[in-house]
Amino acid sequence: MTATPAPVAGTVTYLFSQPAQVPRPPEAAEDVRRAHLQLLRRAVPTSRPVKVLGDGAIVVFQSALEAVGCAQAVQEAAAGPAGGDQAPPRVALHAGQPIADEEQYLSAPITVLQRVCQAAGDGQVVVSSVVRGLVDASPEHSFQPWTQAAADGGGLDWYELEWRAAMPPTAVVDAANARPQVGASQFVGRRDELSALEAAWERARAGERQLLFLTGEPGIGKTTVARHFAASLEAQGATVLFGRCDEEALVPHQPFVEALRHYVLSCPPSRLAQQVGDGGSDLIRLVPELAERLPGLPEPLLRGEHHERYRLYEATGAFLEAIAAAAPLLLVLDDLHWADKPTLLLLRHVLARPEPAAILAVGTYREVGLARTHPLSAFLAELRRHLQFDRLSLRGLDEAEVAALVSRSTGNETPPAFAAALRRHTEGNPFFVQGLLDHLTEHHPDVDWTAGVDLPDVGIPEGVRDLIGRRLSSLDDRTNRVLAVAAVVGVEFELAVLELLGDWSPDDVLDAVEQAAAAGLVVEDARHIGRFHFSHNLVRQTLYDELATVRRVRLHLRVAEAMEAVYAEDIVSRLGQLAYHYAEAAAGGAVEKAVSYSAWAAMRATDATAYEEAAAHYQRALQTMEFAEEPDQAHQAELMVLLADVLNRAGDVDQARQVAWRAVEIIRALGDPVRLGRAALLVGNLGYLGGGRAPVAADHERRGLLEEAIEQLGEAEPGLRARLLSRLALELAYTDERTRMAPLTQRAVALARQAGDSVALGSALSVMDSILWGPDQVQDRVAAANELIRLGDESGDRELTLQGFAWRLQAVLEIGDAAAFDDDVTRYQTLARELRQPLFVGYADMFGALRAFLAGDFAEMERLAAEALSEGQRQNELASAYFGAQMFWVWWQQGRLPEVEPALESILSETPAEFPTVQAAMALVCVELGRRDEAVALLDSVARSGFQDLPRDTSWPVTMTLLTPVIAQLGDAERAAMLHRLLLPFSNRVVVVGPPPAGCYGPAAQYLGMLAATMGRAEEAAADLLLARQLSESMGAAAFVAHADCE
Repeated sequence: MTATPAPVAGTVTYLFSQPAQVPRPPEAAEDVRRAHLQLLRRAVPTSRPVKVLGDGAIVVFQSALEAVGCAQAVQEAAAGPAGGDQAPPRVALHAGQPIADEEQYLSAPITVLQRVCQAAGDGQVVVSSVVRGLVDASPEHSFQPWTQAAADGGGLDWYELEWRAAMPPTAVVDAANARPQVGASQFVGRRDELSALEAAWERARAGERQLLFLTGEPGIGKTTVARHFAASLEAQGATVLFGRCDEEALVPHQPFVEALRHYVLSCPPSRLAQQVGDGGSDLIRLVPELAERLPGLPEPLLRGEHHERYRLYEATGAFLEAIAAAAPLLLVLDDLHWADKPTLLLLRHVLARPEPAAILAVGTYREVGLARTHPLSAFLAELRRHLQFDRLSLRGLDEAEVAALVSRSTGNETPPAFAAALRRHTEGNPFFVQGLLDHLTEHHPDVDWTAGVDLPDVGIPEGVRDLIGRRLSSLDDRTNRVLAVAAVVGVEFELAVLELLGDWSPDDVLDAVEQAAAAGLVVEDARHIGRFHFSHNLVRQTLYDELATVRRVRLHLRVAEAMEAVYAEDIVSRLGQLAYHYAEAAAGGAVEKAVSYSAWAAMRATDATAYEEAAAHYQRALQTMEFAEEPDQAHQAELMVLLADVLNRAGDVDQARQVAWRAVEIIRALGDPVRLGRAALLVGNLGYLGGGRAPVAADHERRGLLEEAIEQLGEAEPGLRARLLSRLALELAYTDERTRMAPLTQRAVALARQAGDSVALGSALSVMDSILWGPDQVQDRVAAANELIRLGDESGDRELTLQGFAWRLQAVLEIGDAAAFDDDVTRYQTLARELRQPLFVGYADMFGALRAFLAGDFAEMERLAAEALSEGQRQNELASAYFGAQMFWVWWQQGRLPEVEPALESILSETPAEFPTVQAAMALVCVELGRRDEAVALLDSVARSGFQDLPRDTSWPVTMTLLTPVIAQLGDAERAAMLHRLLLPFSNRVVVVGPPPAGCYGPAAQYLGMLAATMGRAEEAAADLLLARQLSESMGAAAFVAHADCE
């Protein structure tokens, strides 16, 4: 042996672990591997990734001390309740250089570590001399030389870590209770089941024998619930006996043999002799080890088969009663669907004995495949006549429980969307959930669960596939063939369709499906005769994955054609399915129908406001077109425009923009003016939909596209031309060409009226209302809004109707009509919820926040404003600015401008600096923070030419209002006089930020009073403030009443 090498800088410690070397059937290998990985992940810190390597797993530590401590934690976890009944693993540790790439996992140090671990015994922790040298100074660990490594040890000395599991509090229970621990690892939910078990336990403790069955499909958690319950009782001092049945039982009464053997081998002989009593010689037949524990027992009497069985059953019953007399007894008999008849007869005999006993027997069995002729079915039917028992049928975990299971397994919070997808894919079956989770962790470690996961694409875990495969193998060949075709149809299928898809008769199909239903693989839809669905999507996926690609393509085509025949009278309700099947068959030549059905399904989804679904259909149509020998580029561009539109409606503006510009490139190459006009209009409206708002900042590329489209269109398509002119006018709102807006919009109105195009007319009127008209045209704005609402109602264009309500909300609030405002808010919110577009839903919350503000409910206002911000940010570049506008007055009155200055500056920075309202707001912030010089500079910038250069649009009163307290605090009487003169004609108006209305700063008279006071005209100021108070009272605006009183 060589001396211990000195570690070098950058040394890491490798921990390698393998499952115990216990003989097990091949089909159990996946379960053992998964249990071993779960054990490691519970013991290893979440910051240390566990990498699967061969039949074991490796973890890398920066600290040797941490690695040794973790190795001990692994063994302690295996020995404790969380380890279940699995044998403890083997663990080996070595130190070396950090692993830089995957190939180094095959390097010599790692290979040595694997060989050494292979030589170790179950439950052992062995460390190399390098690791021992790194931790030798620690008093927490002691080592003994270990020589089993021999030639496999890489020329190093190896040592065994001496460890002993910490004694849990329940270890003080008498040794008679010793048995393999039965705690469940990742346990969630099952409150109702546990409550029923607790109730049965209380009755049993009172001396009333109890029997309760846990039933359900494979993997649903029957054994897990039983073990979890057993662990909780064991911790309370109860005696727990656990036995299970195997499919091929080697001995009669197998679960009783297992349960009692553990007890016999661990119970002190004196107590065991007392509890066995006179039945020892008979019990030897059941537990031969009893003869070794209690030497001198007489040989069993031989008096005939029936007499011997009776004596055995009587002795077993008496023995269990004696055990229960020392501590209440829980007897768990697992997998009774595999029980032989003697086991069932013994169970009945034990429970039917007349003497009171604190015994609760819990049996688990699978409901699937339990035909009327099954031994257990007959037993339960007979048992019901003689004994009372309860049966709890376990169902899948719900979404919240699946999320909890994932969080406990990973140590991280579970995104709701991922939990929902996992629940859908597995029906909440815990075994399937855990299997998929382990599969994702092992084979897809880079998957971003927060972004959503298409679970069918990640494959099926081997253990889950094996379990499903075994269940399918129990069915005949024809049933498997029918199910394979049904898997192509989908998770849900109808007999009428299946009957057309194979060389079988309707009765053949029905027989096959009934057999699959009896096996729990499919479930009949009680509401629709002849309709079934797979019990789990994973069953369907397993069958589907077994089909060759060419066969799938052919079957999808046949399924689509069968559906067209079966559902000919109701084809619209099947558009999505037909689009899917024809798309899957596109490689076989079904391109045209695939595109047609996909586009049709997308249009139907759009009409139903299911924009995400519509986008998926359009994307499928575009992908399918790639199978065509010569794709129709014009049709392709048209589908892209439609896709961009629904993406925009769904709130995915960035993706919509990318798709729209790709469509523009194709259309330019085609030289199609009409299609270019439609695409340009879409690009212009991205993020705004109806075209009623000006963009936050000029976009020269977007403007160029609009002008290009208008030029190419010429005098054709007057309605489309009108909409393009309106959109171009908006594009010029904050440029030095603002003067072009009025003639462009007027031309758009004329063209729209000439064409009788209500949508185009609505777009043009919206531009006039929001940009061109200001406080001087409030009645014109009300009239235009009313026309928008009428046009929308007549044409069925709900977006146009919503625009009309938004503009009317602004106008009626400006004239102080709070009742009309309240009524229109309610109508807007109802319609916006129906449309389900983030932009309109965000506006609905924003209007609700403004209504709460006027009512003085500031908490509700802030809540709704935050919701409007959250929803609006998906589709509205001005969402942050609107939020700032809503909250600005409240923050100002609360004296919180210094507190929110960073956030406010960020919000204001998202609006063009040349926008005068932004400069006015910043001037108020500066003067409130004592930065007078900055406030003066900003005021000078806005007030040039005596405020005459400011555009008199709907933002003009807001700018004047924000400048008023700045001028008042600066004591600028000259500018106060200028502003007073300009604002005086609007003394009966209310200052509203918009459109659409985002915030309200109260009556203009309030600010006229501040200006009059700054000018030294006290009586006039008092009169203005009185008018402001009266207007505020008439509106029911408590905040503004208080503001007027304070002034």
